[in-house]
Amino acid sequence: MDGHETPKQGAARELIEETGYRAEKLRVFLQFWPTPGFLEEKMYVLLAEGLTAGEAQPEEDEKILVKAYRVKELKQMVRTNKIRDAKTLAALLYYFTFLR
Repeated sequence: MDGHETPKQGAARELIEETGYRAEKLRVFLQFWPTPGFLEEKMYVLLAEGLTAGEAQPEEDEKILVKAYRVKELKQMVRTNKIRDAKTLAALLYYFTFLR
């Protein structure tokens, strides 16, 4: 989040920058501290609904490949350790378990 942005404002901005998509609705569904006791950083994971495609607006140093996956593919990627970063694992497992 930049400056005084809320999690929803930051997510809306990042969604456009990195993917070009715009969301009708953004909802925080998970919040956590990735390194408690070391940093005070808090992470928010949001669900974007009602998406409209657009053109990405990445920052100069960002090189991002955007690709959509089906839930079945994501579950297989988690099972086979293709997805290994903690925030993505936490977000996907929470979503699969409690929201899907």
